[in-house]
Amino acid sequence: MKAKDAAGNESAASSTLNVTTAGASSTYDVKLRITFDNYPEETSWEIKDSNNQVVHSGGTYPSQPDGSTLNITKTLDAGCYTLVFKDSYGDGICCSHGNGSYELTNSTSGAVLASGASFTSEDTKNFCVGNAAMHNLNTDVKTDIESSDIVIHPVPAKDFIIIRMNNFNGSTYRIINKAGQIVRNGKMSKNRIELNNLPSGMYFVSVKSDTKTITKKLILK
Repeated sequence: MKAKDAAGNESAASSTLNVTTAGASSTYDVKLRITFDNYPEETSWEIKDSNNQVVHSGGTYPSQPDGSTLNITKTLDAGCYTLVFKDSYGDGICCSHGNGSYELTNSTSGAVLASGASFTSEDTKNFCVGNAAMHNLNTDVKTDIESSDIVIHPVPAKDFIIIRMNNFNGSTYRIINKAGQIVRNGKMSKNRIELNNLPSGMYFVSVKSDTKTITKKLILK
C-alpha cells in the first residue's frame, strides 16, 4: 500500500498484510478410555462412519498389563458413528475375569458418547459428534406434538413412553439427547419403549418409516 502527501509525493510501498479468518471447527477429538480385564489380548475395537466404513480401530493388546488402563485420542469429522467393541473369546471385559470397561468421551466437553463393560463377543453403540444429529432431525420431519401420525404419552415421561402410530411395520426409533448423543435406538416391534436409567431433561424421539421421519420433543422427569 502507498500513501501521498499534500504535495503529491508518494511513499514507498508498505509490506502486504495477510489476514486469515477462522472458520468453525468441523472436526472433533474423542477420547477412548479402555480398562482391560485379565485378557487384553482378546480386546479390540473399531469406529465406523454412517457408510459402515471403518475410520479408526485398535487392538488386540497382548502387550498391555492385565487390568491396566489405556487412553486413546482420535479425531472425527462431524457426523454420526458406530463404536464396536469386541472380545475374541466371547465373554466381554467384565466381570468374570477382571473388572474391565470402556468409555468414549468428547475430549473438549467431556460428554460421554458411549460406554460399556459387560457383553459377549461384541458391544455396539451409536453416537454423534458436532450438530449432525440435530441437523438430521430437520430433514422431512414433523415436530407438531399434536400430529395425528404419531402420539407419544405420557408427557412428561418417567420410566417409559408409549408410541401410538398407524403402522409399525419396518419402523425404527432413536432417542437423542440435547448433546446429539443417541441414547436409545431399535426397531419398533412394540409400542412401549423403556427409559430407565436416563437422566431427566429434554430429548428428541425420532421414528422413521419407509416414507418419512417424524420427530417429537420428549421431556423426561
